[in-house]
Amino acid sequence: MRKEINILATNEDVDDFGSRNIAAAALAKRGGRMRGQIKILIADENPATLDFLSRLLEDRGFETCTADSGEKARELLVQHHFSAILLGDLMQPPIDGLDLIRRLRFRAPSIVVATSYGADYVLLAKMAGAQTVLRKFVDPAYLVTTVEQVISRQPIFPAIS
Repeated sequence: MRKEINILATNEDVDDFGSRNIAAAALAKRGGRMRGQIKILIADENPATLDFLSRLLEDRGFETCTADSGEKARELLVQHHFSAILLGDLMQPPIDGLDLIRRLRFRAPSIVVATSYGADYVLLAKMAGAQTVLRKFVDPAYLVTTVEQVISRQPIFPAIS
């Protein structure tokens, strides 16, 4: 499969940093959604983190919606269609991050968790249903690549009712 992706990605797929956006390029060239049509929900209790992640993904051509709580994320999931959910550290009740993952795991697109908590939380997030769990302060390029790879494997899911 890697050969197929390398063939499908061309010099036109090189971004300002000289790196290839292979997953998104391959998806687009196979008739998939273009990045501007890919909407990602970002949920985190820290406004600075929300702003950073939103800008990072928007700079790469994704459309984003942000939520500062599990409740707000749940409301947005009812109202909109998302290709992926990027969850940060949601610890406030009534809906914390793990509870949100449990509620969505069978009805939502891929869930990527970026956490600053330790190995125990990583394991709990995976057990709850998160497809991918990353350390929160990972290299931004790696985070974007991970989101692209998750999206390239998932169809758009309708809003949750």
